[in-house]
Amino acid sequence: MKLTSMKLAPKKKENTADKCCAPVCCDDKDEFPYGLQINLETEQIKKLGGMGDFDIDEKVTIQAIGSITKIETEKRQNGEDRNSVRIQIESIAISSNSAFEKGFDEATKKK
Repeated sequence: MKLTSMKLAPKKKENTADKCCAPVCCDDKDEFPYGLQINLETEQIKKLGGMGDFDIDEKVTIQAIGSITKIETEKRQNGEDRNSVRIQIESIAISSNSAFEKGFDEATKKK
């Protein structure tokens, strides 16, 4: 299955300082759209096991099975349609990319 980047296109920065007297936030660093994060709590982390070994910014591989629970198309006044799909994740596996690479390297060296 081919992976597709969901990274947002860079936003155009407007100089709003001349138009408004309120402070302007300059730390808007959302790289990905809302809704693409998976948040796991203690119970789920314990079920998955081994996640205590992960570090911030470490890349992981996720494999999941889910069901589509909602499909929606919204007609807008400007003529653009807005589509959304909600997927309920039912089963998930998460592994460290470095652990995968280490296992792959060990498996290929034995041959």
